[in-house]
Amino acid sequence: VLKDAKLEVDVSTTWEQYAGALQGDVRVSSVTPMNLKLALAGLQRKAEQRDREQRRQDEKKSSKRAAAFRELLKDSKIAEDAKWADVREALSGQAAFQEIASEAEREHLFAEWQKSARGAKESDSEDDRRDKKHR
Repeated sequence: VLKDAKLEVDVSTTWEQYAGALQGDVRVSSVTPMNLKLALAGLQRKAEQRDREQRRQDEKKSSKRAAAFRELLKDSKIAEDAKWADVREALSGQAAFQEIASEAEREHLFAEWQKSARGAKESDSEDDRRDKKHR
């Protein structure tokens, strides 16, 4: 019935839209308004579940793309004090670079990587000092 009315129910579909789409269809003329409202609520719950699942899938894909970009930065032997413009030029042809949709996200991931790389280097230096001290 909804396909015939060309109505796709989502979480924002109103009762008025739903009832208007079904109005005049003989197949639902014997269904009570309460049952139609229950049906709408059920369809909205299904739409919400689809939306949630889609967001989860999108987040998962985004996380994988970010991990691939971080791995690209790590494998490229980039100095932790490198400038974004230089890194961008060097990596722009790589698939992991291109799969990150926005320039702002690439820069953000690069800044996080730099912070992590600097922290790891400082930690290594601290370990070296402790090792020398204990000899």
